[in-house]
Amino acid sequence: MYVHGSHEFPHSIGERRRYRCMGMKVQSGGHAPARRYLLGRSTLWPARQWLWREPAFAPLCLLRLSYQAIGVIAFEDRAGAKLRALLRGAASGLVARTDAAR
Repeated sequence: MYVHGSHEFPHSIGERRRYRCMGMKVQSGGHAPARRYLLGRSTLWPARQWLWREPAFAPLCLLRLSYQAIGVIAFEDRAGAKLRALLRGAASGLVARTDAAR
């Protein structure tokens, strides 16, 4: 397989912004609160499903959720609404069933 680096797939999922923080380049996704809800749910649902079979996977999911929350708080506008949506989605991922689980 050959991948040519000049090809791009232009898409607009969120409004990605780049920042410099403590000498590092970071970026925030700029996702709407509804998308943050889905990200929270989709992060913790598999952690719950795989906790007993792969216990090391759950802390990785929590780390990802923490990283997202810190990014929202530090860099995004409407941080309160986005953080609430992320936490609601995480709670939903812990307790709710999805179509795949039925």
